[in-house]
Amino acid sequence: METIPIRKLVFWPAVVTLAITLLRLTWGTHYDVAPPGFAEMGVFAKWFRLGAIPQLTTWIAFTVLTGAVTGSIAGAIKSRRPAEPARGVVTV
Repeated sequence: METIPIRKLVFWPAVVTLAITLLRLTWGTHYDVAPPGFAEMGVFAKWFRLGAIPQLTTWIAFTVLTGAVTGSIAGAIKSRRPAEPARGVVTV
């Protein structure tokens, strides 16, 4: 059975609590400002559409793709052969 790091268990509820609180207070943060034409709805429905769905889909895909590209670049750089020594240089 895989163990889950404690930071993962603490972070998600903290973000959810913060987002829902800011939605209720309507402070105009990125958590509660909806795009133009967004239908009026309750706090939890709005949080689900603006917060939960993007966090569980878009950001996971973005993280996996950018991690794969970055890891591939790092792997390609690491696997390059070392440079040939210059002519006339004695290596010990």
